[in-house]
Amino acid sequence: MRVSRVYIEGTMASDQTVELDRELSHYLGVVLRLKAGSEVRAFNSEAGEYLARLEVRNRQSLSLVIGDRIATPEIPALKIRLLLGLSRGDRMDLAVQKSTELGVTRITPFSSAFGEVRFKQAARLDKRMRHWRRVAISACEQCGRIVPPVIDLPCELSAALSTRGDATGLILDPTGKTSLTQLELADELCLVTGPEGGFSEAELESARQSGFAVARLGPRILRAETAPLAALAIVQSRFGDLV
Repeated sequence: MRVSRVYIEGTMASDQTVELDRELSHYLGVVLRLKAGSEVRAFNSEAGEYLARLEVRNRQSLSLVIGDRIATPEIPALKIRLLLGLSRGDRMDLAVQKSTELGVTRITPFSSAFGEVRFKQAARLDKRMRHWRRVAISACEQCGRIVPPVIDLPCELSAALSTRGDATGLILDPTGKTSLTQLELADELCLVTGPEGGFSEAELESARQSGFAVARLGPRILRAETAPLAALAIVQSRFGDLV
């Protein structure tokens, strides 16, 4: 029988009782219809993953009794920072979800010249940030990952490029001369993928000046939500933990 995994905010330790919020109580008690005594796995970035037992007062008030720790927070074989061009609605959600499954450690959304998404209201931005974090956590619950990626506040492309640090920098564009099969890197990658409209020549030149190689993904032009996933699968297979 499949054991559900749930992300728990805050500290966890063996023999601790954790009160669940209304949303998580509803999910476990109403959606999954778990009963008192059901086993779940509770995890977060700081504590790792624990076996836990469900206690039920009513379907809207549940708690977990934390048992033995079964895993510590993972150390990725390849650290990947994804600079992700903002796209609309489900496309952005899909990119966040699947890049989480593929092991990205940090996601930096950015706006650019040909992008169509801007956040002009703080309340709307805060809502999207909470939504993307929920998408990433749900992906972790499904795929077995313990540490969700950090999701940064959206910024302009120029600011995103400045976060490369010592990582190998790659920006994906059909005009690129570098193939991912020719790539050589150590243990850290900063990957840039654009919005639906792609990049302007000025943006590509700015990326080059910031230490990014322009790379291609073959003869086809991929959609904004497809390109990062294809690239991540390739680099994780060659240098990471996807075998």
